[in-house]
Amino acid sequence: MFKKYPRLTLLCASILFAYLVFEARDLLQLEPVLLSLGYLGAFLTGTLFSYGFTSPPASALFIIIAKQTPALATGIIGAFGALLSDILIFTFIRSSFSDEINRLLKEPFMQRARGHVPSDFRHVLYVLLGLTIIASPLP
Repeated sequence: MFKKYPRLTLLCASILFAYLVFEARDLLQLEPVLLSLGYLGAFLTGTLFSYGFTSPPASALFIIIAKQTPALATGIIGAFGALLSDILIFTFIRSSFSDEINRLLKEPFMQRARGHVPSDFRHVLYVLLGLTIIASPLP
């Protein structure tokens, strides 16, 4: 599978790695560093907010940072960090995964699956799949 779909395999491995890292995290080590950075810490915490596995600790860090800095400014600066992170993730996925996804769609099992779904319903199914992915904790 790795030779045929290396980027998709690495994406799955990175999700697993992120889960393992944040399952064993110690949030107290990040707290003093981010507090000393002030608004830059809010921006960096915002970048963590975009990735599903780092959203809960980022929320906790926002609460901690907002006690030291004005909450509205912290939220706005953190939102810009999240925006930048989302744009980077989208650009990376769009540019580097498109060839593998197109190759995956040409696989026989995908062709059979597409043949079983009526073309009128396929668009609705794609929208539902997209909404599910957006609502999930995946990147």
